[in-house]
Parts: sequence; C-alpha cells; structure tokens
Amino acid sequence: MSQSWSLVLIAGIAVLSSLAVSALKRLGRGRVAVPAAVVEIALGMVVGPGVLAWVWDSEVLDVLAHAGLAALIFLTGFGVGTDVTAVGGNALRRAGWSWLVALALGLGAGVLLRGGRFGEGAMVGVALTTTGLGLGLGLGLGLGSAALPARCGRLREAAVSGAAAGVTGPVVALAVMVGGAVGASIAAVTVATVVWAMRPRGAVRAREGRGREIDGPTAVRWVVLPLAAMVWVSQVAGLDVLLGAFAIGVAARRVLGADPVLPRTIEAIGYGFLVPFLYVVTGVDIDLGALGGSLRSLALVPLFVLLFLVVRGGPVALFAPRGLRVRERAVLALDAATALPLVVVVTTLALSDDRMTPGAAAALVVAGLVSVVVFPLSAGRRDCPADEGSSGTTAEPAAPARSPYGCG
Repeated sequence: MSQSWSLVLIAGIAVLSSLAVSALKRLGRGRVAVPAAVVEIALGMVVGPGVLAWVWDSEVLDVLAHAGLAALIFLTGFGVGTDVTAVGGNALRRAGWSWLVALALGLGAGVLLRGGRFGEGAMVGVALTTTGLGLGLGLGLGLGSAALPARCGRLREAAVSGAAAGVTGPVVALAVMVGGAVGASIAAVTVATVVWAMRPRGAVRAREGRGREIDGPTAVRWVVLPLAAMVWVSQVAGLDVLLGAFAIGVAARRVLGADPVLPRTIEAIGYGFLVPFLYVVTGVDIDLGALGGSLRSLALVPLFVLLFLVVRGGPVALFAPRGLRVRERAVLALDAATALPLVVVVTTLALSDDRMTPGAAAALVVAGLVSVVVFPLSAGRRDCPADEGSSGTTAEPAAPARSPYGCG
C-alpha cells in the first residue's frame, strides 16, 4: 500500500483505539482499564507484515516513529519535572537504592537469559527496571498510588519517587550503554537537569514567571524545535541521541511551572499525535514469526512478566517506607512493575543497534502489554494508609490536578 494510505490507516487506528478504550471502560463500569497503547500496538501487529500486511516499513513511517520516540522520551521527562519537588529526600534516596538493586537483579537475569551475552543481556536487564505507572506516560490508567491525595504522605511519596527512579535510571543507563562519549554526556546532562528540577519551587520562581508569560502556540513551537532537531540528528548519529529529549522534558516542565493550560496542550500533541505513531509502528515491526516460531521466545513472555514484578516490584516493596502494610507494599510493587512505555524505548534502541534479537524484543513488548493490563487490575483499589488518611475531620487538599494524558 502507498505511504499516504499507511498514514491514514495509522491515524484511524489511533482513533479506533480511543473508542475501544472508552467502550471497554463503560463495559467494565470503570473497573477495567485497557490503555490505548495496548490496542495501538495490538492493531499494529494485525495490520503489519505478520498478519494482514497492509502496512510495511517505510522512510516516512520511520521518521514519524522516531518523532514519536522523541516525544515519548520528552514527555517522560516532563512527568518527572512535575512531581519531584514535592517528594522528600528520604523517599528519593529509598527509590534510588531500590532502582540500583533492581538494576543489579535485571542485569544478572538478562545476561543469564541471553546465554551470557552481556550486550543483549544488559538491554534486557535495563528494560526490566523500567516503570510506566506513577508519572502517567499516557497510559490512560491514572497514576496509580501517585494520584492519591496529598494527605496520603508516605504512600504517595513512595509511588512518585519510585516512578521517577524507574524512568530516570533507565534513561541514564541506556545513554551510557548505547551512546559512547555522546551518551555519557547525555547522561551527565540528564542527571544535572533532574537535580536542578528537584530544587524547591521558590528557587526557580523567576523562571516559572517567565514561563507563564509564554502563550500556548509559542511554547509548543519551542518544544517542537529541539525535538525536530534531535530527530534530524538521530538519522545520522543514531537513535540514542533522542535520549537527550528526557532532560529537555524535565527542564520544560520546570520552566512552565504551575501553568494549568500549557502542559496539557503539550501532552495532547505528544500523546494524541506523535506517540500513537510510535506504538502502531512498534506493533508493525514486531516479528511475529520470530515470536510464534520459537517455543523459547514464547516462553520468554510469561517469564518477563514475572521478572518485571520480581526485578522492579520486589525492591520497591523492600525499600518502601516503614509502617506501610503488606498490601500497600504489594500495591507499590505492582504499580512499579507496570512497564510498557520505556520497554518500547529500550527495544527500539536495541534493535536499531543490533543489541537484541527480534524474538527477545517481541517477547519484551508483549510482556509489557500484559503488565499494563494485569498489574494495575491486580492492585485493586488504592487507599491511604490507615494512620494517614483517616485522622481529623478537616478536608485536606488533593494532589495537583492531572491532565487526561497522565502527566502535569
């Protein structure tokens, strides 16, 4: 089919995905939430070469997918820049240690699973440490425990800090592993930007004031320009350059400050236009032959789902604040183990650099799809700890309002 028809088809899949998510939510009476990303990737597999063969790889689709990848990484940083200033240092330290333990477990499991091949095993290991619930990432599942009211201090702090570690850590690790000297520079800039964003809001109030003076179209253009430049450079220097979009996202969110409108506008463009292209093309590119033609690759799917929970969820539960009940720790673990968006980022970068086999990449993505459907549903209702949410009669302010796209 022509490239123009492929664009129309992918846009139609994005619309159909939204309608399907809304219908499933109504049928489940709000208790069942299937992210649009799941439907988009699944339909991408259906229209791709492995089933209907309506959409094939093309230069235009690759550029749009790369733009979607840059937008997803940017919006991941955008989510980190939203909440980290409201989290205490102790919670962030616990989250950092939990991610480092997860990284050690993930690298060990990845290298073991990939037969001692460190390059591929390390990419698998980093994918196992990612988190997709807590800062949004456009999953349409709410924010898990991070969306609890501000009075739910320890549980909400643990969720927000865990999510921040679960996206910042993998981005930094990826930059170091795949980018060489350029990647190390991106990692250093990313860490410095996150540290800057963690300062109290008063320290950047002047910048936030300037952010509020920017009108919507101008702000969007300032965001699109560096992302477009990164996509252009990535065509020559490699996709790892796009990891720099994370730091841009963190900085952009801090500069915009408390503006209630501009963040939602930026997220709407990213999650409503660019990111769906990435998810659909990811589905198109999944090698169903490599996945279905090998019993080993098929067996990796349930194993990866279990490893998401053990590698990422286990340390989060272990390093959770003292005083939380077993159920609350389990909920934090399930939220942290929900891992689709950055799994797509990791597999896309790994395949572009020949650091992962198509079968392993397909198994990771499918396992990520399972995690965003099963884990949030298994977590069930999220409540404040008994000693935090029920004392007193004075109503306390809820957490900051969120956009329907997950962040901000």
